[in-house]
Formats: sequence, C-alpha cells, structure tokens
Amino acid sequence: MDNLYHYHEEICLISNLLNEKANKQHLKSNVFESIKKFVINNNGTIDDAEDVFQDSLVILYTKLKVYQTTYSSMSAVLYGIARNVWKQKLYNQQKSYQIQNVNLTITQDAEEEYIKNEKIELLMWKLFYKCVNKIGGDCLEVLMSKDKETRRKRYTYKKMVSQMVKKEPEYKILLSLLE
Repeated sequence: MDNLYHYHEEICLISNLLNEKANKQHLKSNVFESIKKFVINNNGTIDDAEDVFQDSLVILYTKLKVYQTTYSSMSAVLYGIARNVWKQKLYNQQKSYQIQNVNLTITQDAEEEYIKNEKIELLMWKLFYKCVNKIGGDCLEVLMSKDKETRRKRYTYKKMVSQMVKKEPEYKILLSLLE
C-alpha cells in the first residue's frame, strides 16, 4: 500500500472533482486491487499494475476536467480505462516482440551483403558526380531541375553522364562487385 501513497495527489484531484470524500479510499483500495488482479492475471506484474493505475487516473482526470464528463460509477469507469490501457500495452509489447524476432532472423551474411551494397551505391553516386563535374556548367542544376523548359537539356545531360559513367573503369569494377 506504500506505493499507492504516490498516487494520493491524483486521487484527491479526482475525488475533489467528484465531490466525494469517501471515493478517495475506495479508489485507493478496491479499484487498485481489481486492476492489480486483472494485470497480474494477464501476464503483468505489480509494477505494471501501478503504472496502469497511474495512467488510468490521468486519463480519468482528463476526461473529468477537460471534457467535463460525468459518470455514475467512477470505479467501473476507472477499471474499464485500466483494462484498455493494459490491453494497449500488451498489444504494443507483442508488436515489439514480433519485430525483435524478425530482426533476430537476419543472418550475418545478409547484413554484410547489405553493407556491401550500400558502399557500392555510394561509390556509384561518387562516380556520377565525378562525371557531372567533368561536364561542368549548369549540368547539375539542370539534372536537379523539375522545370519543363529544361526537359530537353536534362535528357541530353542524362545521356551524356550515363555514357561517361559507363566508360569509367571504376564502373566496370563496381558492376562486377554486384554480381
């Protein structure tokens, strides 16, 4: 019950909104115990239950304060919120677990292949820029432009750069590395 002292302030705020002093003790003891039981029965721990209780209090406080909502049974509402919070946490954990399992299936060879391909792509881009710089002038600006007026010039530059890249000795080496 010492851990529940941490939530005393939030419970007081909610109880003040409800204008029910008796509700403070009820929220602390009965509702938390129900939430704790639900969380533990659904693969959680006491710490998880405390987190869910805290999150649920914040959500309930927001609904009461911001949306100025009223409920006939605060206990039922708080418990319902807690169930939804815990289900969402379980869902997020499951997705995270599935992602981690997928990552574990990547082999060392696949990772090395990916790194190799990234390096080759970087070298190809360097070769491309080397050829663009050889052409000089406004070649790079025209190639980057989306302007309709430069369409013909862009096509001409693309063709020139492509032919220059294919003639470079590094290009043949990079192609052989891809095979």
